[in-house]
Amino acid sequence: MSTIKLYNSSTSGYVRNTSLTSWSDTRDAITGNNSGTDAQSLPVAAYRDTFYQIFRSFFYFDTSEIPDTATITSAKLYMYAVFTGGTAISVCEGTQSDTLANEDFDSYSGSEYGHITTNTSAYVALSFNAQGISDINKSGVTKLCLRDYTYDYLNATPTGGDQYSIYTAQYSDESKRMYLEIEYETESTPTVGTKYPLPAFKV
Repeated sequence: MSTIKLYNSSTSGYVRNTSLTSWSDTRDAITGNNSGTDAQSLPVAAYRDTFYQIFRSFFYFDTSEIPDTATITSAKLYMYAVFTGGTAISVCEGTQSDTLANEDFDSYSGSEYGHITTNTSAYVALSFNAQGISDINKSGVTKLCLRDYTYDYLNATPTGGDQYSIYTAQYSDESKRMYLEIEYETESTPTVGTKYPLPAFKV
């Protein structure tokens, strides 16, 4: 069994979208109003104050060091919150471009890998389900999208709402940085002459 610990790249970031009057226009939009990358923490939110707002954060992890023949047995996303004001964060596959832009607001796919309540005094670890494990890219970059679970993922119109902020790998304190931990197994090749000895030949 091998275990690797991976940090997100500085190209990770958020895309935000707002609407003055319509929750569905906010949630179902293709393009956001603004975006940002290379931050020490990133927001995840879905709420209403004077208007509806959704923040989705998108992360990039280089998982190419996992051997192509490996069988991934476990994947966990460790998160440490700057602040938490809601029920849970949902994680799913990200399909964002290699350079995050406003147009990536809806760049996610499939059902969630799971959701979890964050903590401002300790790490929480979200264990990926079978879909999340199968989506890990052993030959390149694994992309994730983090969304608010209660309102954004479940599509429930907020009257108040949820707001979170999560430390990234760019944060100065390494003990609070987000990371992805992956466990995998590889098949061992039998040693010739030990378990399967070569037959003896007469000259």
